[in-house]
Order: sequence, then C-alpha cells, then structure tokens
Amino acid sequence: MIGYDNHVIGHQCVLDLPFEEMSGLVTYCTGKTDIIATLGNGAGASNPAWAQLVSGIPYLEFDLAAPPDYVDAPAADTTGLDFTSGDFSMIVWVNADALTDRHVLMCKGLLNTRGWWFSVFTGGYITFEYYIPGYESVASVVSIIVAGTWYLVGVSRTGTSMRIYRNGDDVTDVDPFTGNPVSSVNDDLNIGVIEDKASYPFDGSMHRPRAWDRYLQPWEHRMVYNMECGMFP
Repeated sequence: MIGYDNHVIGHQCVLDLPFEEMSGLVTYCTGKTDIIATLGNGAGASNPAWAQLVSGIPYLEFDLAAPPDYVDAPAADTTGLDFTSGDFSMIVWVNADALTDRHVLMCKGLLNTRGWWFSVFTGGYITFEYYIPGYESVASVVSIIVAGTWYLVGVSRTGTSMRIYRNGDDVTDVDPFTGNPVSSVNDDLNIGVIEDKASYPFDGSMHRPRAWDRYLQPWEHRMVYNMECGMFP
C-alpha cells in the first residue's frame, strides 16, 4: 500500500500484525505485506486467546503451559525479516505474566545455528540474540521490565551498532556487535516461542509486533510510544 509506506512509521515496514480479528485461528498483516499468521499451541486448540483492553486495543494472551501458545508465519511470506547485513528494527507491546526464563517475543531462525531471537529474560531485561556463526547477544540494563505492566520494547540496528529500547528510551547495556546474523530466509517467523514450538515460551499479553528493514531513529521509537501509550493501562 503506497499510503502506508509513505507514512513516517510505515515506511519500509515488513511486519505489522495488529491482532484485530478477535476470533479464529489466523491473523493478518496490515500495510503493504501479505503475511497470514496462524495461531496455535501444538495441540490444535485456538490459543493464544483473543482479548481486548478497555481502550479497545486488541491483544493476544499467551499461556506457557505445555504445549505453549504461539503465532507462526511461513518462511515464504517472511523473507523480508531475514535480517543479515542490513539495517533493521522491531517493536512490540508486551505485558509479561511472569519472568522465569528466556521468554521469546519474536524469532526467525534455528537456535545456535542461524537467525535471530528477540526476548525478555528473568531479571527484567530485554535481549536481541543472533548467530553469526557463534552466538551474540545485545542486552538492556536489568530490572527494567516488571511482570504485570505494559511496555513497548524495541531494537534497532544500523551498521555495527544495535540498540535496545523500552518505552521509547535507549536502555542498552551491552552492545558487542561483531558480525552479521546467518541467513534464516528458509525459517518461519515465530511469535511467542522458538522454532520448535515448545521452548522458551512467552507468558503474558502481546499487541502489534512490527518490524522494518531500516533503522528506526531514536525519535521514532519515542514517537511510537508517545502516540500509543495512552491506550494501555
């Protein structure tokens, strides 16, 4: 959609899942990308559960009870998220019910083999992990994510720098960039769990995962937060 791409934040957006359907087992990407993602939990049930805030904002509720909930989009539809040598960014609203392990928000790849993983960890910090080959991780400062609270979390890469954001602020603690992620073009995009649909599940609520094949400037992270924070309790 030309109008969407010309919007300041919509420009070069390669993923935007607003979770607006409120029923069923599929959710559709808005904007210029034709991504259809499927809800599941490994047992054929309809989880994650559809829900809505008082403000009208839709979200999905993920349960980590085995088998955990997830959202999956096929590799063929998510080649634009094969982030290797170029700039990229992503953001998502999250409200964790618990922080007891690595809780994957979005990932595309095969753990310890290729690709990338965007997560929140016990200790209340945000990470972006990737395989170059060899494992690397960019992390925020600790104790900035508390269970039971909505946050906008994000990451942006440009050149040899990756930065982590929370509520529009740069909260990066460790930025050890040493190489590019190995291509994960043939892997599905997984939301709320890693590629095995079982490990490191997210426990809590999630709204509107988004990604770009460009660097979101710090002011853009802040602008998104300022535009949307009033809709969250």
